[in-house]
Amino acid sequence: MSENLKVFYFVLIASNMVHIVLLIVLNKRRIIKLRDFIVNFKERGMLSDKDYQLLDGRYNGIFSYLEFFPDKVDFANLYEDEPFARFVAKTKKRLKILAIGAAISMTLTFIFVPMGKEIRIGCTSTGQFPTACIE
Repeated sequence: MSENLKVFYFVLIASNMVHIVLLIVLNKRRIIKLRDFIVNFKERGMLSDKDYQLLDGRYNGIFSYLEFFPDKVDFANLYEDEPFARFVAKTKKRLKILAIGAAISMTLTFIFVPMGKEIRIGCTSTGQFPTACIE
């Protein structure tokens, strides 16, 4: 197997890892910012107690990472706040770009990287390089 092909495989696998890590970090950051916005809206009187409890439960629960943003129909007054609307638009765009990049990267990896074959990247002839030998 040529060195160029090994580098190509490594780049595809690294691209997968980078996209997935960035998606995880962006999602964690999104939840933290949403919680801050919800508390801020409650303090400013833009949310009723019932709505606050609903949103607080959504974004503090175990499935908080599966909830994206408050619904524009039910919480239209939140989207009137310019910083919140800008945050939602930018975050949606970033999530879409990273998700598409991850999907493309995974697809290319499944197509091009041979599964179950020996790929030795950066290994010495004795195989002593620290755990970089994929066999």
